[in-house]
This record gives sequence, C-alpha cells and structure tokens, in this order.
Amino acid sequence: MHCTLFRFMMAFLLSGLLLADVSADTNYKITMVQHVKYIDFENVKQGFKAGLNKLGYGSKIEITEDFNALNDIATLEDKIGELSQRQDIDLIFSLGTHSTKRLVKSVHKTPFVFTIVGDPIKAGIVLDWKSSGRNYTGVETPSYYSTVVRLMHTFVPFKRLGMVYLKGSPSHEAGIVQIKSLAKELGFDLICEGFPLRNKDKVPYPKEQIRKRLEQALENVCLKADAFFVQTSTTFTKEFASFSSAFKKHRIVSAGDPANIHKGLVMGIGKNAYHFGEQCAQYAVQILEGTAPADLPMDVGTKLSIQVNLAAAKLIGYNPPFELVSSADNIVHKIGEPSLANSP
Repeated sequence: MHCTLFRFMMAFLLSGLLLADVSADTNYKITMVQHVKYIDFENVKQGFKAGLNKLGYGSKIEITEDFNALNDIATLEDKIGELSQRQDIDLIFSLGTHSTKRLVKSVHKTPFVFTIVGDPIKAGIVLDWKSSGRNYTGVETPSYYSTVVRLMHTFVPFKRLGMVYLKGSPSHEAGIVQIKSLAKELGFDLICEGFPLRNKDKVPYPKEQIRKRLEQALENVCLKADAFFVQTSTTFTKEFASFSSAFKKHRIVSAGDPANIHKGLVMGIGKNAYHFGEQCAQYAVQILEGTAPADLPMDVGTKLSIQVNLAAAKLIGYNPPFELVSSADNIVHKIGEPSLANSP
C-alpha cells in the first residue's frame, strides 16, 4: 500500500516537472530595435503587443528590451553587433530602414520581423516580395509612396507636386524614384529638392543649419508647386513648423505622413502603423511556432489611414471635397492637438 502510494506520488511529481519544462519552453524572448523615437514606431509597438495578446501569446512572450538608438547610428551599430552574438533571444522586431538594413548585414541566425521600411527592395533588404530567402520577413506596402500619392491625386488633381527629401535616405530616395514614375503615368510635374542631414564623414549638421536648408528648399519648391507631399521623417516632423509656414504663405494643399496631421498637414495619408504591428505579431507567432521566416512571403500591409485637418485646410483657403471627408477615419478640427495614435 505504502509502496503503491509512493510510486503514485513520484509519478505525480515527475509529471509536474515535465509540465513545468513544457511550459517553460513556451516562454519566448523578443528584442525590439529602432534607430529613433517616432510616433509610427510607437503605434506599431502598440499594435504588435495587442496582436500577441489576441493570439494568446501575451503571457508567453517577454520583451526583454525595447532599444532606441535615439538617432545615434554608431550606438545602433554597436547594439546590432551585440545582437549578432546573442543566443538568448528568440526573435528580433525591427522598426525602420536603418535598423533593418544593419540587421540584414550582421544577424544571420536569430530570426527577425521588420516593418516601417519605405522601400525594402530599393534599400537592399529583399530582392522581391516572395521571400527573403533568409532568417527574416516583414510587413510593408509595395510602392508605398506612389500608392499614397496616387490616392492623394484622386482628391486633389494637382498639376505640379512639390517635395523635399533627405539625400542619403534610402526610403526618401526610393520615394522620389517611385513618384517620378507615377508623374509620367498620371501626367503631373514633380518639383523636388533634396539635402543631407550629415556630412561626408556621417557627422550630423547643426540643427540650425538643417532648418535653414529645409526652409530654403521649401521656398524653392513651393514657388512652383500647387500641392505638396511630405515624406515620413522624424526631422520633418520636428521641423514641421517650417512646412506649415511655407504652405500657408503659398496657399498649398499638403498631404503626407499622418503623424503630422495635428501639426498643420491638411491630409494625412499613410500606413496604419497599429495594424502593421498586428500583422507583424502574426508573423512573429508563426516563426516562434517553428515556421522558417524564408517560408513567409513579405506580407503586404494594405491598411492605410486617411485623416483630414479642417483647421489646416481653412488656413490655406482649401475646401476639402466631400469624397475626402467622408473617406477619412479621423477628422481634426484644430492645429496643435495632442497626437492621436493610429489605433482603431
């Protein structure tokens, strides 16, 4: 009797230990990496975490680090060099072109998922939208900039589109290439001017010098344009007062990254970062469950956000068409409101 009870208790304890081991095996570690603080990145991370929770993985995943290089590229490269040697991370979540390009170059074993990359093909991250053929996959929109400018053109049939861009930025230069092609297709003129943020030694120019270059580029372009498209950029968001001033002076309708809708942009047309984050969570779970990233095609993020700032429109004497207002998923009534995340 005692012997039987003893065996039963031992079997029970052993089964408990085995269950504990299985449970432990389902705990995964994820590191998130970004090169700069940016509202779209924050919205992506919110969507990513919400997506993990919806899939039942919220309690099974530990985000061990939410790394932000704060626009220090040397620090970013050091971190990615460290990650390339780590063996205690199950997956990396990469936000933005800078982080993703460096991960592609240095991290060959740990799987990673990327998003918020203007043009993955132009940036050299992928060869096509079928597969990376390696240890990563991502969520992006093919020909993103031409897609949103095409949508902008349906609401504002401009003849001369103005843009300024950052020289040396893979996503900005890819955007210019895309929109030049679209201009030929739709029959409008693209008026653009670019300038770099860093010198040839990759040392950032002083902020005041960058502001002056931006203001001069805006003046040169706005003199000739009847509409303006603002590309995604933390620099542009920080210096958006210069954009707003130029648009008001020249009475130009503006569209671009929804992150600037509360700063005086008339139309915010762009990625719904929150939903992109949710899509990334789906890929992350598939990879953690054993699917090879190379077997997952580049997922197409198709959820675009349309927002309208009626106060900004009034400031330049523009009356938004009914089609635009009725299509918007967010209407802003003043300039300077706290930014609202693109979450539903």
